[in-house]
Amino acid sequence: MATLKHSCYQGKVVQQVPSRGRRFPRLREGPLYDTLVHMIKEKIPELQKLSTADKFALAVELWDELSSNPDEIPVTEEELNELDRRFEEYRQDPDKVVTWEEAKTRILSGRR
Repeated sequence: MATLKHSCYQGKVVQQVPSRGRRFPRLREGPLYDTLVHMIKEKIPELQKLSTADKFALAVELWDELSSNPDEIPVTEEELNELDRRFEEYRQDPDKVVTWEEAKTRILSGRR
């Protein structure tokens, strides 16, 4: 996998993968969905027997493990460009930034 130094990360080397459009497309619409599902069912058939709550707990555990090693998560050139764009927008007008609490309140109230 290629690496790329990127200014947004202050010289930190990040893993790069080819862009495939949106970062989190609907999984079922992806071209590899059926292949991945078949592979998972074949390799780990016990997963099908888990309750919804246990599947959710497993997903949380997997997410926690993935997020504990953020340097190993690949980043596309498209994502790096978007981060640069957003950071430059912030540098141009830092007063436009809102806190998570403000954004959450707007979302929940239906305002934009």
